[in-house]
Amino acid sequence: MAIINKNRKIVIIVFIIFGILSLSSCKFVIKTFYGIKKPKIETEKSLKKYLKRKGINSNNIYAVSQNDFMQITKQIGGIPEILIFDKNGNNIMYKEEGQCNANAFDFIDNISKDMKFKYNNSLKLDNYISKLKYFNGKPATIDKSKDIDFYLFIFWARYTGRLNKNHVKIWEKLANNNTKCNIKVIKVNLDKQEWW
Repeated sequence: MAIINKNRKIVIIVFIIFGILSLSSCKFVIKTFYGIKKPKIETEKSLKKYLKRKGINSNNIYAVSQNDFMQITKQIGGIPEILIFDKNGNNIMYKEEGQCNANAFDFIDNISKDMKFKYNNSLKLDNYISKLKYFNGKPATIDKSKDIDFYLFIFWARYTGRLNKNHVKIWEKLANNNTKCNIKVIKVNLDKQEWW
């Protein structure tokens, strides 16, 4: 009899939890599952400390101005996301418009100089490089080398939680391990910056 009452309690608790989750928005479930938090003001020190804790390289991170932040988030749609440019500065479309970033993993892993690409002519490498800032708000200097085949911009934010570890970290690792071409990774932080 005690086992039946215990099982009944478990079923009721599971039913209540399921009911709460099904009545709440998907955003709540996603936020909870992925550890997405409310955005807060970040500094270079807080971001580098966070990246170190997550095992993500912090040597190639940049910020953008508040105005550029608005434009970039509108262009890329969500965070984290990537943009990839060839050595001639052309933006390569790695997915169809409206698709999620799931294709990025396979694309980064398999990209090579010999592939044929579809381009988005409205975005150019030099335009994006000019938006990059150091964490004091001053314009960043990015070396463009003839040895670089592709420039991979990884847009990320601390508040996106686990997505940084299972997207950003993996994207960078795939780019660095790609033996078919030379990819320069530029991580662009889209958190609110102290210097804004």
